[in-house]
Amino acid sequence: MDNALHELGRWRSISSVTVLVLLLAWESLAPFFACFAGNNGERVRHGLKNLVLGILNSLLTGLGFTALWLMAAQWALAHEFGLLNWLPLSGCARLAGACLLFDAWMYWWHRLNHHIPFLWRFHRTHHSDPKMDVTTANRFHIGEIALSSVLRVP
Repeated sequence: MDNALHELGRWRSISSVTVLVLLLAWESLAPFFACFAGNNGERVRHGLKNLVLGILNSLLTGLGFTALWLMAAQWALAHEFGLLNWLPLSGCARLAGACLLFDAWMYWWHRLNHHIPFLWRFHRTHHSDPKMDVTTANRFHIGEIALSSVLRVP
């Protein structure tokens, strides 16, 4: 299981960087917003700020929470705890169910971030980007990342 999780994480990282580079290239060729028209230097500085914030957040979750997620998953598997362990699902169906449940969790977490003032204080960092581009997807407050990571452990 450890090897599978490691391999999944590796492919997730590779695919994320690949998609980001492709979207940056596409947005450079046909931008949706003309925020950086004629000023590539500003676009690079803007993108680097957002990407550095995303990298710091990734380091936080990678160093601070991956071990907790792995321990929780191993415990749940050993004790047959959790919805996906209670349902008689094949490997593919279990994976699809896990993806759907995680996506539902992220949807509701995002909705809560918009409706609860305490959470909005952190989440508005993402929405306060004055020049939205593909790098805005990496712009999150470290407090939001830490809180959502803690809540994903169970």
